[in-house]
Amino acid sequence: MQMQLDREAGVLVIEPVAPLSQADLAELSGLLDPYLEKAGRLKGLMIDTRALPGWHGLASMLAHKDFIRIHAGRIDRVAFVTDSDIASIVAKVIDFALPPAARRFHWDERPAALAWLRGDATG
Repeated sequence: MQMQLDREAGVLVIEPVAPLSQADLAELSGLLDPYLEKAGRLKGLMIDTRALPGWHGLASMLAHKDFIRIHAGRIDRVAFVTDSDIASIVAKVIDFALPPAARRFHWDERPAALAWLRGDATG
């Protein structure tokens, strides 16, 4: 999984290319946790992938659930940038059930998703 944290904008972009593993989630926490310790909150998290990759087994799914439980309250917005139709449903569930606002953007709408995550007036 590729990850890029724009510390100035407070936006983390992750690009999963394979099913999520426990190691991916540990690496993600290792990048995000020190930032949250200093900044307190993350403005936005972008999950940028053509299709949602799923998990590498049950242990990875449970690790993902724990990651969400620990971090969701400290993230303002989540953007799913994907052509996967299931992302629309996931975004609605997150928007309803968890603290971050969530939206799905089509894969070619990455600039609009970044603007929304940053809180730009045009986003």
